[in-house]
This record gives sequence, C-alpha cells and structure tokens, in this order.
Amino acid sequence: MKILYLHPNSWTGEYPILLQFVRMGHSVYVLEQDKNLREFHCVLRDFFKEEGDGIQTLWYNSHREWRKILTWPLDVLTKEKFKGRNLFHTMAVIRNALRIFRDADVVICSDGYSYAVPAGLLKRFGLFHKPLVVSFIGGDILDIPEADCGQRRTRFNNRMFQLVYKHADILRPVSPLLKDVILKDGGQAKKIRICPSHMAAQKLFSSRGDLAQFRRMCREKLTQQLGISSDFRIAVAVSGGDYCKGMYLIPDALQSARGHLPSLFVIFVGPVNEYMESVKTKFARLGLTDRISFVGRVHPNEVLEYLASAEVNLNPSLGEGLNMVTVEAGSVGTPSITTEGAGISYWVTSYDAGTVIKAADG
Repeated sequence: MKILYLHPNSWTGEYPILLQFVRMGHSVYVLEQDKNLREFHCVLRDFFKEEGDGIQTLWYNSHREWRKILTWPLDVLTKEKFKGRNLFHTMAVIRNALRIFRDADVVICSDGYSYAVPAGLLKRFGLFHKPLVVSFIGGDILDIPEADCGQRRTRFNNRMFQLVYKHADILRPVSPLLKDVILKDGGQAKKIRICPSHMAAQKLFSSRGDLAQFRRMCREKLTQQLGISSDFRIAVAVSGGDYCKGMYLIPDALQSARGHLPSLFVIFVGPVNEYMESVKTKFARLGLTDRISFVGRVHPNEVLEYLASAEVNLNPSLGEGLNMVTVEAGSVGTPSITTEGAGISYWVTSYDAGTVIKAADG
C-alpha cells in the first residue's frame, strides 16, 4: 500500500508509526511544513526525519510558497475564523501533494483540524478522490474553554467539523472520550475506529526483574541528585506548562495529603514558564516549598527515569484527548492518579493502572 501522510509533525510520536509502515513494506509519503525553508516552492526530498528512512517528503513554507499569492484573497476572508491559518493555501498545497504522489492509495491526516478541514473541502468540491483517514488526538476537536483547550465551537467551526465528518472515510480518535465528542458533534458511528496509536511503545524490559532493577537505580540516582531522603514518598508531575494539565491543583492537594503522608515529596518535570511560576508561588504561599522540586525541562529518556523513581504519577488534567505521560508511567511500572477529563482514563481503569478522579477535583 502507498500512504500519503498530511502533517505527521502534529504529534512527535507519529514518526515511529511511519517507520513501522515502511518496515511492513508500505510506501510512505509525507506533506509537511518547514518554516525555515527558503525556497518559494515545495521541495521534494527522499527522507523525512533521518537520511535513509525511505519516506519521500514534500516540504513547504506557508510564509513563502508561491501559491499563497493566488489564495490570499480567499484566505483573508477565513483566516480569523480558521485560527489564523491559511485555509485555501493549505488546500492548494494538499492538492499539489496529491498530484505529486498520485499513486497514493490512501491519505492519512494526522491533524483533525488544520489539515483535515482543507482535505475535507477538497473532497467536497470533487478535487480529492482518495480514501481519507482523519486522526483526532484531542485539541483538534475538544472544546473546553475553562481549561484553555481545544477549538471553540463557533458557527464556522461547527460547519467545518461537519464537513470533515461527512467526507472523511474513516474517523480515527485516539480514545473513547474523543469518540464521544465526534458522536455528539454528529459524526457517524460506522466511520469511527478508535485507534490508540499514541499508546504504541517499544517493550523496554524483558522481565519484571529488569524493571524492578531499573526502578531501584532510578530511585537511587534521583535521591542523590536532588539531595532528598530515600524515605520520601515521591510523586512526579510532568507537563509542558499548559493550563489544561491542571498543575495548579497540586498545591492544595499536597496540603490536604500532608497530614496523612508527611513524607510526600512532589517533583515537577518540564519547562517552568509563567504559568508554572504561579504554581511555585502557590506552594510558597501554603508553606510547602520544603516538599517540592522543579527540575525544569529534561531529555525524554530522563522523563522515564523520573517516572520510574516515583510511587505515583500525578496527572490532574482538566481535559485532553489522551495523555502520553500516563502511558509512559505505565511502561515503567508507575501507577497514575488521573482524571475523567483525560482520554487515558479509560485504559487506566481497564488495566488497573492507577486511580481516576473527577476533573478539577482539588
């Protein structure tokens, strides 16, 4: 089979999936944007991420690509409604990719909004005849304004979602939570295939003994690195500093738990932006700074080490399509406390991988 992927960079973990398709004998093509591209036209290369990966990729820069001149009058009319993106220029670039990769058997859109809508419009106008599979990973169809997450359900967006649901051949949400959103929005159940692609992971340990040894090593390394007692009960919270992750709920939760778990120590992993600074300030106001550590951004491999060293992973999500950190925590044997607002809650419950609580429950 020949597969054309639209915007796989919508999620960093899509690349291993593309490589797996190649290993299975499929031909994989990619359309992707590169804002550093200096040419005024699309550039075709014989690899995507790494030389020799065998993924032909059509790169373009939306700020310089010449078709933008032709579509500019129409893009001006829709740009504000389409989250500041150039709807008709993206349609033109997708159409060009379909021409170059004309032998593709199927088109997979890794983004359920910014690329799925233009692809859906092309099908609506009869300019696109390939089967279309659309992935939904969370923010593309969620609408949770109180969590600063998702796409607002404006009249324009409602019409665009309906168009995607109608003209896509397969709708592929990563969790049951997103399936429910699609059904509520009017998507047809017969088109929906839940595909937790984000949960795909390489087996890290050959035995439980190897996992236990890894956890012990990580624990020793962490306590020495942070200079904390080995007797502490460690909880880890990982985020990119987004409001929807609900990290501001942890200070109150720690204060409530301190009487029952006086040795509880919380480690925050991820960039310390303005929002996370406010979380630190809240800890200081509650007098809890002796039981927390903000380690900042770390290498992905180190994230696993932090998770493996902990008794529990904290994911107080206000709302998201899945939650990769909870998947990673499970891969190293660490249970999670997550919320019903995260799509991963279905699997946490199904596999007894932790506890699910109500979203925004402090």
